[in-house]
Amino acid sequence: MSNFKVQPSRDREYQDCIRSQPCYFHASDCQGDVQAAHMPPKGEGRKGKKASDYFCVPLCMYHHGLHHAGKLSREEIMELQVHGWRLLVRWLDEKGGSNG
Repeated sequence: MSNFKVQPSRDREYQDCIRSQPCYFHASDCQGDVQAAHMPPKGEGRKGKKASDYFCVPLCMYHHGLHHAGKLSREEIMELQVHGWRLLVRWLDEKGGSNG
């Protein structure tokens, strides 16, 4: 049996990109600075362990707190994950275009 473990990816540049976006909810109750909130798919990351930064979405402090308190619905979390993947694909596309 192998002891190999995959370490989560850390990418400050991508986190900064996420923080530069508006909160996903664009709601009147948004409060505080936008944070890079980790929204890993099921099985990625566990309680007490951060998932890859590539599973981040932009949430204001208020909505990030709701997520950690378990106050977001399953549908909202799934929508956030899809949004996160779209942001990642766009970022990778722009990053690749600037190098080519």
